[in-house]
Amino acid sequence: MNKWKIGKEFLVLPMLVLILFVFSFSHIHICWAEEKTNVAAIVTSISGTLLVLPYKTEKWVEARKGTFLYEGDQLKTGPNSKAAITFANGIELKINENSTFTIQITEEKEMKNAIDLFIGEIFSKVMIEGVKFEMRTPVAVAAVRGTEFNTKVKEDKLTTFLVYKGIVEVWNELGSVTLTQAKRTVVQPNQAPQPPEEVNLELEPKWQEEVRIEGRLRIELESREQVASLPFGLSIEALDSNGNRKVDFAEEILLTSTSGTIQLSLDGGKSWGIFPARVALEGGGREVMLKDSRPEKLTVSATYSDLDSAIGDINIVPANEKDLILEIKDKEGNKTLRLKFKR
Repeated sequence: MNKWKIGKEFLVLPMLVLILFVFSFSHIHICWAEEKTNVAAIVTSISGTLLVLPYKTEKWVEARKGTFLYEGDQLKTGPNSKAAITFANGIELKINENSTFTIQITEEKEMKNAIDLFIGEIFSKVMIEGVKFEMRTPVAVAAVRGTEFNTKVKEDKLTTFLVYKGIVEVWNELGSVTLTQAKRTVVQPNQAPQPPEEVNLELEPKWQEEVRIEGRLRIELESREQVASLPFGLSIEALDSNGNRKVDFAEEILLTSTSGTIQLSLDGGKSWGIFPARVALEGGGREVMLKDSRPEKLTVSATYSDLDSAIGDINIVPANEKDLILEIKDKEGNKTLRLKFKR
């Protein structure tokens, strides 16, 4: 009996060393991951060609629906091409042909998205009130909170801002103007924004309506911040163009993630699978469970061919306390060894 106890101690000690090593290595991995730029948006629609120059690379690649876009990425549409991208915080951009822009890298504390439009035309829609968004051009900056507006930059850098809904502040180092619905300003190089002029929106080009979105997917989380290794819920809904649930929708959608360790359960946590995963919606919706063993920032997306994609950011944080339970079986029966870790 004493021999067994000595043997058990020699078995447990190496296990403790291994556990501590794994915890230390996971912390190092987190530091490495933070050096990458964050996922900013997802491609939701393409007609023609949309190219992406990933951050700090020199090779353009062709994007497709469902492609993740990162801060620092540069994008351009080809001739007779249009596209749409959606940010995790509900900003939707429709991009006209022959447009080139960059998704700006922003500080996390700023809690906003910004676009540098070099040439071309983008229709912006901020769908969630209070979300901050900036459209930067070579001659001016437009800042918005909950609005719809169009930005057009010509080859000579002359820039036009036109508001369809809401309020937009346009400024540069020489002056500023405030635009409301059906108001437009023109900004020329080395000049202040011109005074707002009223326009008839019905007479304006409707190119953005050619980027048709018949409905969209929506994903909702219990919280954007989750604890490592603990399951949490994710709800998926298919909505029509009016934002109502498509109760007759019973198709498979595709769930993807930027994480290589996140898992998914369709049966309440009884069994777990890996991403990407196909999930059949019932009555236009579905509740699933997720968990990730590794603290990290990740993005989950839901896509379907005929609907606008959905995207959500999740921050997986380490637990303040973590219990590790080891089940040991010997001649005396089953024994439990509980190890408690604290940050």
